[in-house]
Amino acid sequence: MEQLRLEEDDDKIEDNKLQQNIDWAEAEERKDLEKLKKEVEEKAKKEDPMDDPSNKQWVEEQMEKAKEEHGEEFGEDLNLDFTE
Repeated sequence: MEQLRLEEDDDKIEDNKLQQNIDWAEAEERKDLEKLKKEVEEKAKKEDPMDDPSNKQWVEEQMEKAKEEHGEEFGEDLNLDFTE
């Protein structure tokens, strides 16, 4: 009887340790995911679409078409500083 109770106590202790380890691992995983999410959000904020060569080429092509249609001075007076 005593042996059985001791084994049950040992099992409970092991289960508690295991659950603590699982809880810790899940908390660490949540921290890592939150960190990655913030990094992705920051990167998305910093990315300039004009850094992509295909986007830049498309804009240039559109400007050429517009200049042909509306005259060579089309778009020359544009302010591209969007921080205002």
